[in-house]
Amino acid sequence: MISELPVLEDFSKDDILDKEGDASHPHPFYILEQKSVACFFEPVLSVQKMGVIGLETVRLAVDPFDPSRLIKPRDLFQNMTAEDSHLRLPLDRLLWQKSLEAFFPLQVKAPHLLMFLDVEPSVLEESTVGSYHLMIQVRNMELDPRRIVVQLSLAEQVNPWPIQRFVEFQRGFGFLTSLKDVSSHPHHLDFLSRVNPDMVKVEDKLVRGLAGSREKQADFLGFLKKAHSLGILVTAGGIESEEDALVALEFGTDLVQGKYFSKNYKKGPVFILNRKSRMEFLASRFKRRLQGRADRDRDLKKRCDAVAASLAACLSKNPAGDWAGDLLALSRSFPQLECLYLLNAEGVQVTETVCSQHHIPERKCILFQPSPRGTDHSLREFYHALHSAPAQRRYLTEPYLSMSSGNLCVTAAIAVGDPSGDFPILCADLNVAKV
Repeated sequence: MISELPVLEDFSKDDILDKEGDASHPHPFYILEQKSVACFFEPVLSVQKMGVIGLETVRLAVDPFDPSRLIKPRDLFQNMTAEDSHLRLPLDRLLWQKSLEAFFPLQVKAPHLLMFLDVEPSVLEESTVGSYHLMIQVRNMELDPRRIVVQLSLAEQVNPWPIQRFVEFQRGFGFLTSLKDVSSHPHHLDFLSRVNPDMVKVEDKLVRGLAGSREKQADFLGFLKKAHSLGILVTAGGIESEEDALVALEFGTDLVQGKYFSKNYKKGPVFILNRKSRMEFLASRFKRRLQGRADRDRDLKKRCDAVAASLAACLSKNPAGDWAGDLLALSRSFPQLECLYLLNAEGVQVTETVCSQHHIPERKCILFQPSPRGTDHSLREFYHALHSAPAQRRYLTEPYLSMSSGNLCVTAAIAVGDPSGDFPILCADLNVAKV
């Protein structure tokens, strides 16, 4: 590597990328000839474990004629002509080599660290997808392939077949695998299912502004559920603010990465007190949010239980056969109530549903309607919960969208008969917003 390279420890990733020039790039031949490559590491963190679990390599080419000018490899690959295509693979292998060389002294100090190593998808062809070159480089550096995460980007349109073959091939050597720049687009989700990597990093633009966008939150949550259903760890990259990080963590993201953790650090590429302090502060806020949510859930449950107990006390004064008028009177006495109905021992509804019309907007009456007498509720969770434990007299469901009203509700199911004989169940749908 040319001697005039800047000392990268004096820059953050953002400082480095700010120095990229807009002028035409040098020919890749000169970069290969002088091995003009620089590497910078961005931390990947686990808030749950309160530490850096790995380092993602930021690989940059250095202009041999202007060492202060740094170039993204993707720009070089995209600008290569057909005549230069034979330089793609040597250039990517040079980037591998320099990344591994830069990572080696860090892993010696911290053997637990993972290294996220980018591989250019456009170099994967029939003749290269089964190459042993990466494994040879790792062995020559005496690195553990189980600590290397081979990472491929889906930012550009790629051929899925060679990527899938390459992932399977490298996995056989013990490498971990990851896809990055993955979106919630159905094409990417299908690709995720086929490749089934160990890890995946959400595209940065889906994470930026996550706290303030319901659309992004829905896409992010759907993506997260899909990945977790496949056993894939999810990294939220592009974290720039504390609020975005908190929302990502609340949704269940496993790892975090971005400017919030790496911006403005001028000394040392990995373990920085400021970064640790920032992570501890984030963890503290996340813990307070979780505790607050648990407290709110517990308070909601107490209020719902209190309403259910009051209903049971009011109805216990009369025989169950005379409850038709009582249900109507109770629906007027308890503003939290949306629906009241009674089930027999088989879970079949034996009364008409008494429904508060105040909770259902007129325009939703066609979509959401109360269940009629004779409806079978034996598949509902509360029915099985009460019948499997006869000593349990009440059961409260988790909040759900009611098909009777279109509102967020919980159902308080109350066993009002004799567990050894008749076993009617009173069901009260409570509007969560009004409890």
